[in-house]
Parts: sequence; structure tokens; C-alpha cells
Amino acid sequence: KMVEKMAAVTGVESIEYSPPLFDGVAVDVWSFPPTFQGQRVIFFKKSLLEGMLKEGWRRMGENFAILLYYAYFHGALETYKNFYGKIEASKSDIVRLTEELFRMFGYGILNIKTLKENLAVARVYDSFECKVFKGAKQPRGAIIRGLIAGWIAGYWNAKYDDIYVREVKCIAKGDPYCEYHIWRRK
Repeated sequence: KMVEKMAAVTGVESIEYSPPLFDGVAVDVWSFPPTFQGQRVIFFKKSLLEGMLKEGWRRMGENFAILLYYAYFHGALETYKNFYGKIEASKSDIVRLTEELFRMFGYGILNIKTLKENLAVARVYDSFECKVFKGAKQPRGAIIRGLIAGWIAGYWNAKYDDIYVREVKCIAKGDPYCEYHIWRRK
């Protein structure tokens, strides 16, 4: 019935319909693979990420954080070069776009407070990663720290060894947001 009503609307040229998978459950059968800017994107359920993060920290400790930071730093640096670095926009517009995409992809709400030649300060509210570890005594933002530091390295056209980053506040420790200070070594 709904398909018939939609087909009767002026301007509707065609309608594709997929029946429910089973009673009460509908799925999108057309959008594979999901993409953004022509590149495939992957979605993770919260439970999958929580399991991965908790077990990784439990089994590997700080080594897990090092691995995550390193991987996400380089991923963010490549993304800056291949995406943000090719956008013809002002630096402030690139920052705004970054903050919005960070939110859109579910990492948290990014606010770049300071962005100078050799110093950056970024806050992340509602960090998906650090919320997993509420009650921890140490910061737990390895993924987010890597993403932000890698992006900043791209913004500064700096290399991995030129960047130093420290998480000074963390939701996991009870702070209202995570705060990262990034320095460029001279």
C-alpha cells in the first residue's frame, strides 16, 4: 500500500522495494558498500568496539595503546594528505570540516581550541573510546590521540617524529572532556 501511495506522488519516477527480512525487521539491501568521498567506510557497533578495547587493554596493557596510537596517527596523516590537503578552502574551514566529520563518524565532539604554528589544543566531548573506561586512573584515549596528532601533523606538514602529544584530561578519569596538547618539536 505504501509503495502505491508513494508512486502516485507527482515527480516520483520509480520505487524500489525490499520486503522485511522477517517480521518487524527491515534492512537496507542497496547500500553496499557504504562510502564517503568515494572510499569505503566501515561501521562498528558499540559492543564490538568495547570488547576489542577492553580485551586489548587487559591482555596487552600499554602496548595496546602504543599500537593503536601509531596506527591511527598514520591513518589520520594519510587522510589529511589525501583528503583535507586537497580541499580548496581556508584553514579555518578545514578545521570546521574536520570537527564536523569527527562528530559525524561517531568519534565524539571535537573542538580544536588552539591551533598555532607549534602548539595545538583539542578537546573531545563524549569520546567513544574513553567512555568505555570510565573509572580508570590513567587516560585511555589512544585512538583519539592518534587521530588528532596525525591530523595536526598533516596540517603542519610534519612527520611522526616531529610531533609530541599528551592527553591532559580524560573522560575515563572523570573529567568532563578529554583534552590533548600537541607540540611540534623543532
